[in-house]
Amino acid sequence: MIKKSKLWIALLGFIGLTDIAFIYLKTAGDNLKCVVFSGCDSVLHSAYSELFGLHIYVFGFLFYLSIILLSAYSIYREKNIVRNMLSILIISGFVFSSYLFYVQAFLL
Repeated sequence: MIKKSKLWIALLGFIGLTDIAFIYLKTAGDNLKCVVFSGCDSVLHSAYSELFGLHIYVFGFLFYLSIILLSAYSIYREKNIVRNMLSILIISGFVFSSYLFYVQAFLL
């Protein structure tokens, strides 16, 4: 049962990684089309699109890659430190995503 949850986490990480790749490809080409909200292009070209001189999607790529690698590793090696690192990453990703959602919804 625990291995199934780790497989789901890895799968969700892969979906996130695919989303980041889509955003990266769209920044190099056409305008980004939003399904739920409008103004996704304004987010990608705003002051909030960079952190420490790097685009946010670079951090997203590293985040999702870390999620995939840690969850895959934890399937084969049950170590508390890996589980704790995975938990910290997921919680911090949720908090940061909530902040970015706030920026998109209320500041831009």
